[in-house]
Amino acid sequence: MGTSITLIDSKNLEKAQQGVKLLKGVAIALPLIVLALLAAATFYDTLVHYLRLGLRAIAAIALLVAAGGFLTRPSRAAGGVRRWFGSAMGCFQGGTGVGATPVGLSVGRNKRPLRVGAILLPVIIFTLWSAPSVTVLIVLIVLALLLLLAIELVGRAPPSPAKLGTPTSAA
Repeated sequence: MGTSITLIDSKNLEKAQQGVKLLKGVAIALPLIVLALLAAATFYDTLVHYLRLGLRAIAAIALLVAAGGFLTRPSRAAGGVRRWFGSAMGCFQGGTGVGATPVGLSVGRNKRPLRVGAILLPVIIFTLWSAPSVTVLIVLIVLALLLLLAIELVGRAPPSPAKLGTPTSAA
């Protein structure tokens, strides 16, 4: 005596076979789709990384130019900052006397070309750097500021004898 068990009705057998074929096809296609999406994500991350880096570099340069523009304009606030910086430099330089040395006098006579060089040197380094980062940009800006500060320190003219006053004699 044979018993038979019906697993799938014959009218649904064809639909089930089509579903299995579809699953086999998806099983092959899904890993390929995932690999393609990973490649697109890597490309996007690389593209956005360099855009973000460029945006930060441009923002830092824009802030530096804005600060320079503010400090060189004829305003009360900018004049106050320049006077404060000048008096601080005068106090420091007066104690060292470096402005009266031959090096100090030479730097004082050639301030303009030295300033241009102090700004062009970091710009050239940044331009020639193969993959500059934000850290490199910050270090180069600090280098430019330190060079400009050194030029001001060394090249500041010594105070004139009229400003120093005349010695008094004790009677």
